[in-house]
Amino acid sequence: MKGVSLLLVCLVALGGVSLLSLGVGRYPVSPPAILSWLVTGQSADANLPVVLLGIRLPRLVAAIAAGGALSLAGAAYQGLFRNPMVSPDILGVSSGSGFGAALGILFSLPVAAVQALSLAEGITAVLCAVLISRAIGRSNDSVLVLVLSGIVISSLFGALLSLLKYIADPLDKLPAITYWLMGSFADIRTGELGTAVAMVLAGAIPLLLVSWRLNVLSFAYSVSDVVLFGRSAHLRLFASPGSRDRRIAAECLDLLEIAHLAGRAFNELSGGERQMVILARALAQEARFMILDEPASNLDYGNQVRVLRKVRELAGRDIGILMATHHPDHAFMSASRVAVLSGGKLSHNGPPESTLTPETLRSLYGVEVQVFDTPQNGHASRRVCAPVVE
Repeated sequence: MKGVSLLLVCLVALGGVSLLSLGVGRYPVSPPAILSWLVTGQSADANLPVVLLGIRLPRLVAAIAAGGALSLAGAAYQGLFRNPMVSPDILGVSSGSGFGAALGILFSLPVAAVQALSLAEGITAVLCAVLISRAIGRSNDSVLVLVLSGIVISSLFGALLSLLKYIADPLDKLPAITYWLMGSFADIRTGELGTAVAMVLAGAIPLLLVSWRLNVLSFAYSVSDVVLFGRSAHLRLFASPGSRDRRIAAECLDLLEIAHLAGRAFNELSGGERQMVILARALAQEARFMILDEPASNLDYGNQVRVLRKVRELAGRDIGILMATHHPDHAFMSASRVAVLSGGKLSHNGPPESTLTPETLRSLYGVEVQVFDTPQNGHASRRVCAPVVE
């Protein structure tokens, strides 16, 4: 509700500013006269329709479309990079596009060719930044390396643009390049407005269609969003989760007894809570088989027990689970069958009680280990292991 209210306030503010902008200029028009013309289509001033419909309204619509496109691009970049400081030119897009346009103007290409070359060079700049980051960022922070690569590529294309401006004809080409780089809506008319809006929509519509996925990628996602993301395997490319997907995600949270965390930010959870949420996300995929790589690693003892208990419960719901662990006790607690790997090869395979013997654990870990049964408060005893400390 708060988001809807904020959106309505922004739309009202945009409408008010737009109304005022239509009346400002060398030919001033009062807001009542503009409203009267917009509502009735008639005006006592014969020049008013020409000024508004032929000049100011196309500029206004083009400016709103361009501003909206920049806002969408900025929000998409901030979500993808998980950083509120990034902008659409972070990968050298702006400098690459400027270089392409300047190159087209320098060779006197048609307007359409100049725009196409600008787009191509912007894409080239992004590809260069991505390739550089992949080449040198394998063992480093991938996002940081990509941003730094973008800064380098931006500087490179900026230098190339300066070189083109230096060699351009100062009386013809240089003013055209400078005017293109500055940008202006002064020459846009009603006939060109459709093309401009169509180009903006071509980029905006795909972003809006995948907005849910971009929101999940952002740095402020909630637990319910994380679990709901597990439903993406069942969604079409541009689809968003429906009521059934949200119901399944809520059921998974209830099943793992973490429904109280639904509104919490995922990055504020403890390690054990995060593991539970990740299990819920995997469960939301409705897969019949799950592969878990050390689900209890880096957790305190209590959270290890809670996570393994839930793993055992999931196995009891006819879900196949393959779990990797370095702790024999984890296998005793949750597994019905174990496969022991030693030296990259399968050395033993079978039920944990008959497979994880002191001899097997000694050869596997190189230490003396005792294996014994412990009572479980009236239930069947459970086998545990303990190292021999001399």
